[in-house]
Amino acid sequence: MTRQLLAFGGIAILLAVLLVLAVVAANNMVSNSNSNNNNPPPSGDGGGGEDEKDIEIEILTNKCNVTVSAFDKQEDILLKNAQFVVMQDGVPILNIKSATGQVTFDACGRNKGTKFKIYVRMSGYNTASLDLEVGRPPLDRLFLCTSDSDCPDSEYCLMAAGATGGECEPVSCDCGTVSDHACVHYACCSDDVCGAGMRCDLETHACVEIPPTFECTSNDTCADDEYCTMVVGAAGGYCEPVPETGCGLVATHAFTEYECDTGPNCNRCGAGEVCADHRCIEARVEGPGEARIGEPVPIIGRIGGTPVEGSDLRVTGPDGRVVPLTSGGGDTFSFTPTGAGLYTVVLLQNGTPVKSWMVNVLAAEEAPPTIADTLLANWMLIVVVALVIFGLLYWKFRSRKGQPPLVPPVVK
Repeated sequence: MTRQLLAFGGIAILLAVLLVLAVVAANNMVSNSNSNNNNPPPSGDGGGGEDEKDIEIEILTNKCNVTVSAFDKQEDILLKNAQFVVMQDGVPILNIKSATGQVTFDACGRNKGTKFKIYVRMSGYNTASLDLEVGRPPLDRLFLCTSDSDCPDSEYCLMAAGATGGECEPVSCDCGTVSDHACVHYACCSDDVCGAGMRCDLETHACVEIPPTFECTSNDTCADDEYCTMVVGAAGGYCEPVPETGCGLVATHAFTEYECDTGPNCNRCGAGEVCADHRCIEARVEGPGEARIGEPVPIIGRIGGTPVEGSDLRVTGPDGRVVPLTSGGGDTFSFTPTGAGLYTVVLLQNGTPVKSWMVNVLAAEEAPPTIADTLLANWMLIVVVALVIFGLLYWKFRSRKGQPPLVPPVVK
């Protein structure tokens, strides 16, 4: 029993000693890790073992931002969780472990000649380092000037207010040429800046006079309602509208004047005339002054020397109704009145009355009566006269009745 207790006690003491040693070792590791994070590693490759890999540092710049990337030199992959330390003129400005394998720091405000030292460290890799200097690649575009003379001739030194250095920027020069860090502007780069009658010569960048250009050399090169106006001795001219001096038509580069037309500036023909082919010609409509009911009434209608159509004549009776016409050939027409009164014959042109004629229609003339018609019409008068004569004869006969009759003597 005693031996067993001693054995268990020895084991417990051994375990306690081992636990103490483990705690001490862990504290040393934490202390070393903190020390490494707060202090930059020494220059050189870090002093790793023979089996440790190499780190490759890559620098990218964007304006005044410097991005540092750490790659496995053999496998060309980013080293995530690598430790980055950036020193500026011997003073640490960045000490960080990056989960992405990249860090970016701002290099603005650094003067030309400012030196940077970059360290990258990771477990299993040799420590890598890189020296940088503002004004030298890859920081040759990073605030590398203090005046325009530090920049190429086509650039100027752009410095922020209060900064001791700046960055070379291209000189903006849309219309001109860059010389001695400035834009020498041209007189013109387009016709818009030149005056009337001028254009921009793109070879000399100067405004020059535009030589005259002609629209026409003859009337045929102008529109139908235009003519070519040219100065005496000129090789060409310009198309101008043909002037309208009155009533007429513009065609074939000239104005033809009309005697009459329906336009606003045109004359109208006189009474009894019509406008035909832009000339005033006589309109004629004639017929008898009187006629009888039921008798054909002849009518003549002409415009100038041309007979009119039947549709150009209209006859209206005394009751206002239109009376139909019958063509007799040529310029002769006729109508037959059915009632007495005044009939109006109108000559039309395009539906407009231009001349008229009046016909007075009388009742039909009666024929002289025959003897039979006379006797028939006066039979009562004849009967009365016969009765009167008979009465007179009878009365005379009765008045002589008391006297011996007048008997001729008988000769024996």
